[in-house]
Amino acid sequence: MFGVKQGIGFVPVPGLGEGLASLHGLLSDPGISGRAMAALLIGRDKDPATLFALREALMDKDWSVRASAVHSLALRNDPAVEREIAPLMEDKHQGVRLRAAAACLRLEYLRGHAPAK
Repeated sequence: MFGVKQGIGFVPVPGLGEGLASLHGLLSDPGISGRAMAALLIGRDKDPATLFALREALMDKDWSVRASAVHSLALRNDPAVEREIAPLMEDKHQGVRLRAAAACLRLEYLRGHAPAK
């Protein structure tokens, strides 16, 4: 796993290493719930119902579900969700706060570097 984490950035596939450390951190936690795993698995699905479900998961009582929802929403590359993720920088669980901060930084960067239409 160490080799994969260290070498993933050198693979010539854009975006391959995105969120790997966050994903590994969530999956290695023995307390992660099935709902959190589901939020990670559906993250790239483009169905509007999936986006709605991930937004709802930001308010879940389980920290791992909130953290997984933040992770999945950030990787959708839609800066519009930043306003919903930002309040989680004040979450009671450090894992959620850190992922929310990283997500906001990512989405701010994407907002500033969006291709001109």
